[in-house]
Amino acid sequence: MIGFNGVEIHGAYGYLIDQFMKDQANDRTDQYGGSLENQCRFALEIVEDVVNEIAADRVGIRLTPFANFMESGDSNREALGLYMAKT
Repeated sequence: MIGFNGVEIHGAYGYLIDQFMKDQANDRTDQYGGSLENQCRFALEIVEDVVNEIAADRVGIRLTPFANFMESGDSNREALGLYMAKT
């Protein structure tokens, strides 16, 4: 390590990870689109990879399920937030 205690993954405010999670921005038809689980897959894979490198107690992710930045809103924001919080 280079002096940091942990990392926060930026999955919010309309940036790439946020766009994958929001159904108004994600129109994919592959394993990263469609269902809520598939929309969240990209974010969860990133978190898992980072956790595998530096440990779970040093990783956080910033989310904005109730925000609509850069036209990336979601039709069921509460379900999205709860799913990510539970997973």
